Amino acid sequence: MESIADLSPIQKVAALLVAMGNERAGKIIGKFNAKEVRALMAASETLGDISEEILEQLVDEFESACESQKTMIKSSGALQSIIEQSLTDEQKEALSQGPDAAKIALRTKSIWEMIDGVNEEDFMEFLISENENSAAFILSKIAPKRSAEIISKLEGDPQKLIVAAMISSRPPLQDAVEMIEKVVTDRFSRAISAKTDKGGHKRVAGMLNELDQEMSENLFTQLEAVVPEEQLRSVKSMMFRFEDLTCLDKTDLAKVFDAVPTELTTLALRGANDLLKTAVLESLGQRTARMMEADLQTPSNATEEEIKTAQKQIASQVLMLSSDGTITIPEADIAA
Repeated sequence: MESIADLSPIQKVAALLVAMGNERAGKIIGKFNAKEVRALMAASETLGDISEEILEQLVDEFESACESQKTMIKSSGALQSIIEQSLTDEQKEALSQGPDAAKIALRTKSIWEMIDGVNEEDFMEFLISENENSAAFILSKIAPKRSAEIISKLEGDPQKLIVAAMISSRPPLQDAVEMIEKVVTDRFSRAISAKTDKGGHKRVAGMLNELDQEMSENLFTQLEAVVPEEQLRSVKSMMFRFEDLTCLDKTDLAKVFDAVPTELTTLALRGANDLLKTAVLESLGQRTARMMEADLQTPSNATEEEIKTAQKQIASQVLMLSSDGTITIPEADIAA
């Protein structure tokens, strides 16, 4: 998420609960009814990563709301009202039909939610090729922020005619809505599918990253017969193990260990080969490297499990720094 404005009310609730931690959030969620919990689950699946800056804004917003409306927390219908305002008509209907239908509806995104990740230039080209009434309807269905960004980049007649249609057009008949949805789905189905797959691949990569290396490699060997090569490469490119640190350049390696406690680095290196130890020590300051080298020559009571856990923590730190653009992982080397 880029800003707090990108979050729906129910996503804000979900984000605050996640920030509270399992124990505190669990106590609060225990007071919600089944309908509210299902809605929170659906919101959490679309939440994405929340930066510390956005979280601080959420907390400030929550505190302000508490100060301006002291009875808000006591209102048993407050969360339900927020949830109902956040649901689509289809989701509300499914909730009234029962848990099974609700579960399906809450986990299913509409074409307008999924299209949010489509390449902007392709989307603009598509809008210009459509008549202004269809383009106006499509822009009215996506997030206002993105709709405004697209309108601001259109020029001349397309910009004027589409905005005019958004102001003056009547709501289209259901048959016309279904036709537009089909056209949009057909046009961008591959891009939507690719985006969905990428999220799935990231979750699989995270799972495999936690497995023993030998086990994950055996799994990949078995999967070669049943999964397309391109998809396997995609998953591999999202993985990173402690042993892969040697593929990082010295500058990025230094950034990684600037963010890792010295004790954790020392523990992780107790299970490393000489090449990796040398690479890591050379990325540290001379004084720190000398102290760490001396520590590594001293016997330790650390178990193999503790060493593996430390190595996984550092690998997770690398992935986090890569995701925010601080460092770059040479994916081709990792995939190989």
